[in-house]
Formats: sequence, C-alpha cells, structure tokens
Amino acid sequence: MNSVEEQCRGTGESWVQEISWTQVEETEKSHIKDTDVAVTKLESQRNENPDMKDASARTTACSASHEQREDMGSQKSAKETKEDKIVEDEREPEECSRDEALGNKSALHKWGAGAGEEDHLESLIRPFPKNLQDKFACARPSSSKPVDLNTHITSELSKLAATYKSKNDTWRSVGYERAIAAIRNYSKEITSREEALAIPGIGGRLADKIAEILESGRLRKVAEVCEGEEAETLRLFLGVWGAGPSTAQAWYLQDFRTLDDLRTKATLTRHQQIGLKHYDDINSRIPRSEVAEIEEHVREATLSLVRGAEVLVCGSYRRGKPTCGDVDVLITHPDGQSHELIFRPLLVRLRESGFLTDDLVTQEDNGNQKKYLGVCRLPGEGRKEVQRGRERQSSHFRFALKSTRSQLSCFHTLPSGHGADIPAPQGLPSGVWHLQHRRLDVIVVPYQERATALMYFTGSAHFNRSMRLLATKKGMSLSEHSLRAGIVRQGGEKLSDGYMLDTPTEESIFAHLGLEYRPPEERDH
Repeated sequence: MNSVEEQCRGTGESWVQEISWTQVEETEKSHIKDTDVAVTKLESQRNENPDMKDASARTTACSASHEQREDMGSQKSAKETKEDKIVEDEREPEECSRDEALGNKSALHKWGAGAGEEDHLESLIRPFPKNLQDKFACARPSSSKPVDLNTHITSELSKLAATYKSKNDTWRSVGYERAIAAIRNYSKEITSREEALAIPGIGGRLADKIAEILESGRLRKVAEVCEGEEAETLRLFLGVWGAGPSTAQAWYLQDFRTLDDLRTKATLTRHQQIGLKHYDDINSRIPRSEVAEIEEHVREATLSLVRGAEVLVCGSYRRGKPTCGDVDVLITHPDGQSHELIFRPLLVRLRESGFLTDDLVTQEDNGNQKKYLGVCRLPGEGRKEVQRGRERQSSHFRFALKSTRSQLSCFHTLPSGHGADIPAPQGLPSGVWHLQHRRLDVIVVPYQERATALMYFTGSAHFNRSMRLLATKKGMSLSEHSLRAGIVRQGGEKLSDGYMLDTPTEESIFAHLGLEYRPPEERDH
C-alpha cells in the first residue's frame, strides 16, 4: 500500500481507482517507468563514456535498454507484453543509438537531429504501444463518453466530492471522484451491493453507500456533510474570486458567515475585494451571444492598433458550450513580430473606453506570452438576458421579475458599483435592465506558439492533462509554448529540454503525437 493510499484510508473512506478512459493519469504511470529506467541507465553509461565512440558500446547499451524494458514489463498481461515486445523488436539499432544520445547535443548533431530536419527530430519520439495509447482520453472524441446509467448514484457521490474539495480534503475528494468515474464507465445499471463491489476500484465501504442509495434513493452522509451551515458557507465563500478552499475555511473559522461579514470584518486582498464587488456577475454563466460581442469588442480595439492581428476566443466557447464561466481571448499576428506592439496599448485603450472596469493580474514574464486577467463590461443598452418568471436572491441584492402574457414588471435594487441601471431598449418590455460584469482573460502570444497556445487555452483541462501525459510517455514535452522531442528525464527531474518540433497548426500537434485530429468540440472531456 503506497503512502497516498494509507492517508486516504486513514480518513475512513475507501481508496478507489478511476478506470477505463478516465484512468489515464494514475493507472498508466507504471508503464512510464519502463522507458524512464532504460533512459536513466543509458544516461549513466554515457556519463562514464561521453563520446560513446565504440560501436559495440552502443550495441551493448541498446541491448541493456531493451532487456530492462522487457523486465519492467513482465507484470503486464500476456497480451500487452506480447504487443509491447513487438513494438520494441521493430526498433532499428540506429534508433536505439539515438536514444542513448538523448540530451547529448554533440551526439544528436552526429545523428543529424540538431540539423533542423524534421525527420531526424521525429526519430527522437519514443515508440509507444497503440493499445495503451488508445486508453488516453485525448485519443478518442469526447462524444464517445459512455452513457451514465447510474446517475442516481453518481449525483449523490458528486455532492460529497464537491464538498470535500471545498474543505480542502484532497484525499476524500479524489477518492470519490475516481469512484464516480468507475461507476460512470460501468456498462450496466447497478442493482445490488454485490454488483457494486465487483466493479474494479469500488471497496466495501463505498459499496455500502451505494446499497443505501439503491434502497432509499438518498445517502445520509450527504445530508450530514453537504447540507449543514459549514458546507453552505464554504460554497458561498468559494465564489469570491481569489479565494480558495484554505481561505474559505479560514474565514469560516473566524465566524464569518455571509458576504457582508467579509465586506465589513475580513482582511481582503485587492483581488478578493474585486471578486466580492462583482460576486453575482462573476458567478453567473455567460451566454454565447454575449461572448461573441465581447470578442468583437476586443477585436475592433486590437485591429485599430495593429492591422492583420488574429483574435480568437478559446475556452468552453470554442468547444461549443452554450454558456461560459469567463471569456478567454487569444491574440497573435502572422508576421511573428507585431504581436509585441499589442499588449499594453490594447489594455490602455480598453480601459479608457470603460470596457475594462477592474484589473486582477497582469503577467508579462511567461516566456514570450503575455497574459491579462480582469473584469469587463460591454457598452450600450440591453445586454443582459432578461430573467422571467423567477426570483433571484443573493446576500446583497434582490432582483424580482414577474411576467404575464402582456407585460413585465421589474423591481431592481443594486448597491453602488454593482453594474449600471439603464432603461429597457426600445421595443422591449419596460423596466430596468442591468449590464453585467464579466471575467476576461487576454493572452498575447507569438505566432510560433499559436497552435500550442490555442490548444492549451481551448481545453478542456482533462484533455490537456491527457495530451501532456501522452507526450511525456513518448519522450516529449507539451505546453502552451511548444511541443518538444528528445526530452531526457530522471525520476521527476528534466535533464534536457530537447528540441522544438514545428507545430504550425493544431493538426500538426496531433500528428506528432500519433493521434487522429480532434476538433475543439470533441475535446470536452
């Protein structure tokens, strides 16, 4: 039992494992060791004999590497071991000699990898069994997710996972998340405790909880953990931008219970003050039509500064979701230089126009990329989607709208600084409309990094993690800046940055990783 499992069991909860296509990041880690151990051994041999001039030494190193990988793979199933061995046997001795030279620039030049030729760089990508690659989330479209036949179970467990996460109880939250993944990937409706217990990764205590849900439709632990004052208060506080689980817990322990308590009693950072001021706006979803307007506003301001610039909305909008939590705008320029003239002048122009209302973070030291996080508000009238037939309440404002077939009456009071009240646009029901503040990220990148940045900021987060892990297993490194091959790692330490691969498009990134291209709407894992 590893240390993580021991800590998780110490909480009294079952340690469960995520299976099937969502298991990538944990259950595949053991397979990475095969290649890492071999590369480490070769690195040690190269240090003892840096020039590696003797061809027999290279042959010996390759054989040792091959035998080591076979030894490490001995615990796999017979089918996987056979397929892995086929992959290994197909490798040419010369390719193995390139592997032994990873991180040695002079040796890489000897083999042609430093000459800037793509075919040589591609040869640095480690072979990887296709049967294992197909298990990665990034290797299949998000639309192929299995249908959850046990939502009555996973919905209850999801409440526990979210509440434990809000309490910064990582081990319990992760355990429940993996249990949920296992159940969602189960191909039948669970009908008994025994059936639940037979699912890989589901232990006895969790099977007891599933049996309780099957019998009563609810889980008593949800009422105990998720429906008390503490859980509700933590959820409220986590809605403040700039406040994480630790901060929310600290506020609760100081006897703060409402947003007004935070305003009047808490010591807040500047970010938290802004998050509190626009609490309701920031925590409401943004319809696609409004995201498109925000994109157009940023595009017009950008093109007024530099002609020919590209302005692209990323995030859940690009993945085709009907609403978004915030707006991520990526800006670049095909000439590879003019993007450097955009960042600061654009922010000045957007502030002067009143579009940017609050600044959160400005980051100009992220390599060649520059990033701004802030709050914006569209100009003009009638931008807010009218809420009809329901009452919306929060700790600091009440917005009641009552509709009939013929008329709409509004009662709307807002504190100073929370949006702006304007008359309804002509031709629409009378009343007061509210312009909402929205979270906006602006990222300016060099054109060389366009594809990797576009993929990174499009997401989803799980898809990105899957892509990065697959790259690691192939001896590569993927980030928002680049895709690199010939990476040397020893344990968790990177010994060599390798060489950048040419990635002019997102399609090229998939191709380098040996994957079928997935459009943005198929990355919503």
